[in-house]
Amino acid sequence: MELESIIHKLTLSSTHDLALASARLLERIRRLNVLSKPRKMPNAIDTPQFSATSHFHMSAKQQSKATSAVGAKGGNPSLIERGIADELKWYRLAGIEELSLSLSLQLIHLFLPNRAHYSLFINLPRFLHRASLPSSDPGSIHPCLLNVCHLCACTSDNGLASFQPYFLQRTRYHLQQSLMFSDRITDFLWASIVLGCFYGRERRLAECAAIVGSTTRFAIACGLDLPSNYMKGMHNSYVPQQLLPPPKDEIDADDRLLLAHSIYVWSHALPFICGFYPALFHDGRRIPDSQNTSIGTQDDSPDSGDEKWRPNLDVKVLVVRIFERVNRLGLSIAANDFRGLEEEYSAIEAQIHLQYAMFYPKAEANEMGHRVTSTSSKPRIFPACATLFGSELLLHSFRAKDEAASRRKLLECVQSLVDICDNAEGSRDIHLGLVNAMHMMNSVRVIARELQGSKVRQTAGLSINYCRSIELLLDFVDDSISVFPAWADAPVSLMDTLTAAVNSLSTKQPAH
Repeated sequence: MELESIIHKLTLSSTHDLALASARLLERIRRLNVLSKPRKMPNAIDTPQFSATSHFHMSAKQQSKATSAVGAKGGNPSLIERGIADELKWYRLAGIEELSLSLSLQLIHLFLPNRAHYSLFINLPRFLHRASLPSSDPGSIHPCLLNVCHLCACTSDNGLASFQPYFLQRTRYHLQQSLMFSDRITDFLWASIVLGCFYGRERRLAECAAIVGSTTRFAIACGLDLPSNYMKGMHNSYVPQQLLPPPKDEIDADDRLLLAHSIYVWSHALPFICGFYPALFHDGRRIPDSQNTSIGTQDDSPDSGDEKWRPNLDVKVLVVRIFERVNRLGLSIAANDFRGLEEEYSAIEAQIHLQYAMFYPKAEANEMGHRVTSTSSKPRIFPACATLFGSELLLHSFRAKDEAASRRKLLECVQSLVDICDNAEGSRDIHLGLVNAMHMMNSVRVIARELQGSKVRQTAGLSINYCRSIELLLDFVDDSISVFPAWADAPVSLMDTLTAAVNSLSTKQPAH
């Protein structure tokens, strides 16, 4: 009798906890729905971005100063932007070449909150310090980089889009001047990549491909250290090293690494964004092979002779390629019969597992998002892991309706993504990319279907865990929306499904 009494109390306690978890989740769903409605959909495209922290070797005071400088405009934003527009009109009509320092800084502060959209991952305190220097100072930012930042600050949202042609012309002119006099080539490379991102977001894809491709090859010619595995034979003995002098200090060296990351990711993302050939192939060839001309047919496997752990930079590019191939497969399955694509499905699935095999020999399990602990995890690798798990999530979803094993795999992938969200929460080093937000949304759908449609009665404890998982995923999606407003309306489509799934929990509990 005593044992039965204990079991009864535990059952009542679990049921009470489940009711609280359900109520809290319903409130969270309602709040997310309210927050999602007022946001606007941007006109420009968003491309997959991965984390590259801008806070190398910064004290807490420096981080706070940089964050406040980026986020706060002060006063009424509409009045500030109206004042900027009036002042820019005067400069344009007067034909004055150089903007005042105060006006330049105001435009930069408008641009910096969206710098991740343009791959400007750079040390913020130093960038802001250089931006505040007069143009005559040798340590100041080159006008080509300043003007491209001004260009990207002028958007339709703040009423400054009419000044884009003005700053675009100035950016092109100063890019030529920088190249002509070999002046601050690092700024030239940054400006070129930011301009390429601007073209991509404006859907000027041919110009985007041209400038990113030429920048990639020029960076290699200057001696910028791109991944050696992909640059075999590209460095020549006559490289003009004076174009790119050695880094001044550790911060400058970190910025060079982030510059190489941005150039490399964009040069390999172009085939998936606009269908052009990449600037460089994996074996270092500049011209595509005539027998390998279709997009996505290049070998995704590592070099057979390379037994070393491949850098994270390579991994991030590889998982983007895998994800894009999975996306294309999904579109093909939606348009055709899955039975005709089983061979391609199996090949892509094998390649994804090959990527896992590349991770695990050298990366500890706590770096992978699998049951990680907040004290030992390494956030810089989380976005790549999320993309791999998300790709597998998409693959198994194709067969989930017919195969129980695929349903189990779906839940395993979801749990891995939940672990990543749990450990990534509040981390400044995580770049909340558009691709990762989509993975989290798919994970929420999987759990909702499991709660609502499972033929097996869920225990109270398991249902509570599902509720907590959904809360974590929704928090991550909400944070992603603050970075990528294009996802503002996406959670709304989940609200009815989630609400029905949570309300159905009481009907799935055994009668007491």
